[in-house]
Amino acid sequence: MKREIKFRAWNSSYEKMIYPTDKGWFEDLYTNEEGFVQINDIRHLLYEGNKDLVTMQYTGLKDKNGVDIYEGDIVLVPYNYIGFVEVKFINGSFNITCYKLSRLEIKGNIHQNPELLESK
Repeated sequence: MKREIKFRAWNSSYEKMIYPTDKGWFEDLYTNEEGFVQINDIRHLLYEGNKDLVTMQYTGLKDKNGVDIYEGDIVLVPYNYIGFVEVKFINGSFNITCYKLSRLEIKGNIHQNPELLESK
């Protein structure tokens, strides 16, 4: 089974999470002095010179509510009181693949809810 490849981006200047749209990879992605400018090309997202954007890849997995899980998401892991875990890509795989997905639930993300990880 092939994993769907998609990304989202955190715009630190505007403190906004940006997701793919049906019009292209992203809308309202790149910023300039006048505000948002529509960009439909993933090369702009991955360009290292774009310091305002943090790119996060879709894991190919969904939580217990059917919500797409991306890098940077914070999921609640109910096993043995593990608590909150940030989703990361480590050594060729995502660190949550060992858990039963039907029990994981996205509670936030590292950019908008970092305090969740502090409550461990």
